[in-house]
Amino acid sequence: VPNTVLAKIDVVNDYGDVFSRNIDWRNPTGKPFAKNLMQSEVYVKLAYYLKDIDKKVWVFGDSYCGYTNYERWPYYVVQDNYDGWLLNAMGGYDANQALEDLKVLLRLTGTYPSVILWALGMNHAGDSSGQVNSDWMAATTELISICSANSIELIFTTIPSLPNISLHTKTALNSWIKNSGYRYVDMAKAMGDDDPSGNCRGWGTDNALLNKKSNGNPDVHPTARGAKMIYRQVLIDFPEIAIN
Repeated sequence: VPNTVLAKIDVVNDYGDVFSRNIDWRNPTGKPFAKNLMQSEVYVKLAYYLKDIDKKVWVFGDSYCGYTNYERWPYYVVQDNYDGWLLNAMGGYDANQALEDLKVLLRLTGTYPSVILWALGMNHAGDSSGQVNSDWMAATTELISICSANSIELIFTTIPSLPNISLHTKTALNSWIKNSGYRYVDMAKAMGDDDPSGNCRGWGTDNALLNKKSNGNPDVHPTARGAKMIYRQVLIDFPEIAIN
């Protein structure tokens, strides 16, 4: 609209769906952010670009991979000023959701990462009759194909099996990872899955690596001590994270 700061924004997704909104386009001081001085409409294209998309190391994960919480291992990566990597993580994420994000990211850039750390599996159902969860396995098979086709080195992580929560029995999944021939970060070992009790190391003590809920039952997330143990294991098994 001539001599106004009104704008119409159309957001179009990959399926052709359109979300439109008319806005009074001003910056926080009230001054116009953009003004059309022509007598006809002007069309502009807005592009969203991730600042880290050109990094050669990409990390995909779930709530274990938060970087603002001192009870998550990426927090300590950031504290050590290592920022040469892209992080795509969200609480509750499973491998299928992360795989769809990966496909989108690969379409956004002409350059692909050299390495992907795949820290997914916690939010899939646990082993069934000694077999790896089928949803995780299907997503992983497709992931392997994508990485192979694009010369991307794929690195997995083992998943801690948490005490008294059958959903999180990951023995078969971890065995598959360890015998797959791919590199992996042994997060399960870092959390103490090798403890004879079958629980995460220190469970029930002040030195516990795993948090507990207010009712005393085990939470699925590490304590700060547990997060530091995972970070130490990441540095051992995946030193590529320590780049700037």
